[in-house]
Amino acid sequence: MSDAGFSPLNDLEQVFRSVRALEAPVTVFMDALQEAQVFVLLDQDPGPEGTWHETASTLVLNNHQGVPVLAIFTAPERAIAMTGQFPAFAYGLLIDFAWLLPRINAGAGLVVNPGTLFGMEIPPLAVQRLQQDLRAAPRH
Repeated sequence: MSDAGFSPLNDLEQVFRSVRALEAPVTVFMDALQEAQVFVLLDQDPGPEGTWHETASTLVLNNHQGVPVLAIFTAPERAIAMTGQFPAFAYGLLIDFAWLLPRINAGAGLVVNPGTLFGMEIPPLAVQRLQQDLRAAPRH
């Protein structure tokens, strides 16, 4: 698969590009994701402090099988196309994936960079495994 025209904007995207080029296994991306910040689209303005409001909803799509998938982006620039398609989700927030992960509903997957040619889907079972790994990880 060709990623011609894909210019990585951060370290997470560098890893993502390596995985897509089959130079690294998907587990390398999953590990990098857990240490990275991701961008999510919200239906409420997080304000100048960038505060997550518990009443805010994130953009959740349904995949081709009807399974809900939380839309996350590897960089804010990757979300531009989706804000046009889903104007109710006109706000965004850059957050630690490790903070977001335990808040993902059971049975939901992830879709990385939807609306772009440089995305991937992470099925609910893999999200559940990531959540279990996070819970089992020693706390610093």
